[in-house]
Amino acid sequence: QLPYRELLQSAAGIGHLNTTEGFPSELPLLFDANGRAVPAFGLEVLRVFAGVDRSEVRLDDREVSLPASPGVITVPMNGDGTTSLNFPGPLSSFRHYSCVEVLRSFSSDTASLSALKGKTVFVSVIGVGRGNFVRTPFDAQFPAVGLHATLIDNALEGRFLKRVSPFAGEVHIPLFLSCILILLVHRFGNARGGVSGVLLGILYVASAQLWFV
Repeated sequence: QLPYRELLQSAAGIGHLNTTEGFPSELPLLFDANGRAVPAFGLEVLRVFAGVDRSEVRLDDREVSLPASPGVITVPMNGDGTTSLNFPGPLSSFRHYSCVEVLRSFSSDTASLSALKGKTVFVSVIGVGRGNFVRTPFDAQFPAVGLHATLIDNALEGRFLKRVSPFAGEVHIPLFLSCILILLVHRFGNARGGVSGVLLGILYVASAQLWFV
């Protein structure tokens, strides 16, 4: 549901906070609200930060492009309309301040906020029981607003995740592992090489589960 008309007309931009259930790294870039395409909050903040007019935003079946200065900012888009976030780490990867620190900065030098000049700042309630959290590979309770900070980080640094094609996953990886197994057997013999190959397979499956599931 869209905000009331006065807020909608006076805001520099409007974005949605929807996430993909069970897959927080797959962030929906666009959401239909009564026939109006509403971008993800982070994408809209990025557009405003880059000084790009809505009419200049370009969208195709592979990416969203923002013709900013000095170059074009691109956000890759998957076939289902999501983008794959590449988390830089836990919440501590982002510079963050509590509300108390911000208030104290006006009366003392204990928390200087000068570093925020020219930066994109998200204001959100992230207290346990008061905010929304998601699970990421680095943080069991990552504030949902951090998904949009991650989107901006990935867009400005050009480090979104890329999906591996089904062909690569079903053919290239098994073929690569099979070649390694053959080399191990040739180098160490059937017994030791076979055991090493099994351990390598277990390590691969465990790593994939730990880092990507």
